[in-house]
Amino acid sequence: MKLQIDIPYANSNSNNIHYQQLLDLVITAHANSAKNQNNISSTYFISTLLMTDNMASAIASAVLTTGKYHAPITQARNVFTKWSYQDIAKAIERGEKVPGFGNSFYKDDIDPAWFPVRDYLRTFMPALHAHLDSLTLAVNTERQKHSNKTNPIFPNPAMYSAIVTELFGWEEGSELSLFVLARLPSWVSLVFGTKGLDGETE
Repeated sequence: MKLQIDIPYANSNSNNIHYQQLLDLVITAHANSAKNQNNISSTYFISTLLMTDNMASAIASAVLTTGKYHAPITQARNVFTKWSYQDIAKAIERGEKVPGFGNSFYKDDIDPAWFPVRDYLRTFMPALHAHLDSLTLAVNTERQKHSNKTNPIFPNPAMYSAIVTELFGWEEGSELSLFVLARLPSWVSLVFGTKGLDGETE
């Protein structure tokens, strides 16, 4: 079953076919990440719903895991649209994480669930992909300069989500709703998929 809803805080480009295709790929990637990884929001949602049998509490617990380290989409959008090389250098020199980069599950590339997003962006929006590449290069250059970490890091789901919200002109501060709308069906299916016919958890 598919459900279409209006996003009234998206202000532009709703009829651009490439933007729409990218959004569809991002939503699918979020769903797959939520379903196939033991990330913190999925774990909290499942645990809370099984313990409390309260959907509102489960959603709240998942959302409360987001922010600095998990799904910092608003912060990543700011990096993509406003940060300069100097901003990245200063953040890393202070020992801070650059929002939108790095993944605790995948060290050698982006999350495979997000390959279609990256490839679509590279093929159909080369200028945006080039800008993302320049940010990635800056992050890795400065990480090598200011730490002993020589392994590269890559854009994560927060960054790709941030790009979509920027393309569609979502109101600043509303970006996290994309994460919730895209992942909630997978969260719910994970819980109900663990129950037998009698409703007991298997």
